[in-house]
Amino acid sequence: MIIDYKLDEIFLKAKKVYNSLADEKSKKIFSLRILYNLTGDYDYLFDMIELLSEFDTNEVYKLRKFYHMIKKIKEENKSSKLIIYGAGRQGNYLFDIFRNIDWHCFCDKDMQKQKNNFCGLKVISPEELIDKNKNDFVIIGIKNNSKEVYNELISKGFPDKHIINYEINFDLKILFEKQYFDDTFILPEENEIFIDAGSFNCDTSLLFKKWCNENYKKIYAFEPDYLNYLNCKDVIKERKIDRIELYNYGLWSENDTLYFNKEGNSSSSISEEGCEKIHVVSLDNILSEEKISFIKMDIEGAELQGLKGAKNIIVKNRPKLAICIYHKPEDILEIPLYLQSIVPDYKFYIRHYSNHDIETVLYAV
Repeated sequence: MIIDYKLDEIFLKAKKVYNSLADEKSKKIFSLRILYNLTGDYDYLFDMIELLSEFDTNEVYKLRKFYHMIKKIKEENKSSKLIIYGAGRQGNYLFDIFRNIDWHCFCDKDMQKQKNNFCGLKVISPEELIDKNKNDFVIIGIKNNSKEVYNELISKGFPDKHIINYEINFDLKILFEKQYFDDTFILPEENEIFIDAGSFNCDTSLLFKKWCNENYKKIYAFEPDYLNYLNCKDVIKERKIDRIELYNYGLWSENDTLYFNKEGNSSSSISEEGCEKIHVVSLDNILSEEKISFIKMDIEGAELQGLKGAKNIIVKNRPKLAICIYHKPEDILEIPLYLQSIVPDYKFYIRHYSNHDIETVLYAV
């Protein structure tokens, strides 16, 4: 949630961003997204997702119903803890979807999982759950065999009323094909020069090629995670992506060396708690002579710093921009305001591309 601003400051900034948005859909998404960022109330997130015709409203209804059930449990049982049964894929989804809920721990039969944390939380055994946590509530977070788990807990004396067996069967869905290339307002031009910042596995570069019908001059791809970088090299070779330069750098406001939280997946990020050093560069320092036409950034919270490092390129070339604004709650305010301050005539659009709280993108054209 946005916690470092005074309320009047948030209001003034939000009003300025709202008034700068070019269509009603952007304004609706912005209004609901910032309310979600401010409050952590998932009803605003679900309202935002329901604006998107691509997602199943029945699934959103089930998630909303589950959320209200958990809220009611917490309100009526303030001293009780919430425990997810199942330290696997579905339990991970449950934790991730409702990360604003104060989960206590996971429970799982797997003794190996009990030796490690899962999603940053302790993993306890079913025996410990039954022995020490009968006053708490357990939410069954497994896709298969949930009834068997329920019956087993009941047979061993866990209170029936403290077991939530609500089968959501949630799967994360992302509209990859449309993301960054929403053809209602992002149109290709001759000899595009594209920045793929946060290339991960070069999926966006491949979509870019298709979007512009391969009518491009150059792709510059940046990926600071070395494992992802090596994967990108393989993809470039296997998929025959030509006219591309791949850098094992992150983007920042200046050339520097920073600490990196290395995950080897799409969530690797710059962090003071990271254990690996990475090189970061400013686009202005390494590509100042190029006429960049399109910049995409999905760099795990470093977007504002990356844009500051591309200030001269943006002012000089006025490229199309597709910038993720969901990694930090304040980005939905700070990023459009920064861009407006350096290129006042940019038109802004906001779109959302998942059935969760990730993949909210700001466009500047």
